Amino acid sequence: MTCSTSSRTAGTALKRIAAMLAMLVALTVIPSVPLQAAAADYALGPVRLAGATNTSATYRPVTIQKPLGSDVTVPKIIGRVVSTLLGLSGVVGMVMFIYGGFMWMTSAGNQEKITKAKNIVIWSVIGLVIVFSAYALVNFVLEAAIEAPTIDLSD
Repeated sequence: MTCSTSSRTAGTALKRIAAMLAMLVALTVIPSVPLQAAAADYALGPVRLAGATNTSATYRPVTIQKPLGSDVTVPKIIGRVVSTLLGLSGVVGMVMFIYGGFMWMTSAGNQEKITKAKNIVIWSVIGLVIVFSAYALVNFVLEAAIEAPTIDLSD
């Protein structure tokens, strides 16, 4: 018995649809099981399934803590974001520095590769100096902004 091209294509399409449905079920049903189990840990009360007839369960009050902390201000949030971005830039600079050193060590005396590696190392060092200087400047300015005395304009 021979299979035609259209039946093979239909079989492939059905396999793709079945795989998509399996992924949909995996992404929707499976994550809900640990969430239901963790509900008791976070004082959310008992978890009821649809159609449950037990109405005698009492619910505890839900308390949600502030995810960013109690003393969050706009300058602190900006400082965290800028510090994170500068930290990631520093990581990229260090990776480029290591890459330039690796290229230099594996250049095998080829002057073009040595020149390219030297340029990578030099520019990565310059980039790291700029990133660390920017970090110090941002840290200084934000510390001054956070600890600045407030001015009362209600007089």
